[in-house]
Amino acid sequence: MRKRYIDCIFFIFFFGCNEQSAQFAELYVSRDSIDLGSVYLQDTIGIEYSLKNNGNAPLQILSTGASCGCSKVFLADSIINPGQQSILMVRFYTTDTGNINKYIVIETNCKPIYKTLSFYGYLKAPNSQ
Repeated sequence: MRKRYIDCIFFIFFFGCNEQSAQFAELYVSRDSIDLGSVYLQDTIGIEYSLKNNGNAPLQILSTGASCGCSKVFLADSIINPGQQSILMVRFYTTDTGNINKYIVIETNCKPIYKTLSFYGYLKAPNSQ
């Protein structure tokens, strides 16, 4: 009798529970680093990053931030459903000449929670070749 009781407990414990597949969001960015090439001082540059959710749960963009005040971040949608895409737009206002490396940080509900995007290039004076 005791063996039968243990067998029943074993059966219920291992086979009675419904397995659920894990639900998670997965952020995919096709180009996380963009080369602007050479641009002129005082130009305003528009940069687009395509964000896609490759997971099976909604992806939430909790916050975005830029490495300097010369860049402004605009997000089309803060929630991206599985298999869907959204655009993250950056407006970069050139303020000085020389090489630049700028960063955009996205905080999400994914693991890892932070994703860093970048853009770089060379800023030249308007009268230079």
